[in-house]
Amino acid sequence: MGLSFTTTFRGGQPLHPIFPSHTSIVGDSDSVVVPRESAVFPRGDVQVLSGRGHNSLLFDPESIALVVDRVRRVQRSETRAQP
Repeated sequence: MGLSFTTTFRGGQPLHPIFPSHTSIVGDSDSVVVPRESAVFPRGDVQVLSGRGHNSLLFDPESIALVVDRVRRVQRSETRAQP
């Protein structure tokens, strides 16, 4: 990804033309990242999962499903965009 990724990311432009540049997944029971608002990237989507703590997000089925869904949507859009 190199320079173009860094330049695009720092420039605030979406990394992909369809999706925002970042998705923040936040557990509302996180006691590691305080205040909770500091866990949210200033651009992109935010998903707050109720009853989840900091490390539990790594293994939480809903958190994983959000990541997998995001990756699949990007893959599908790239497949459609190819000639």
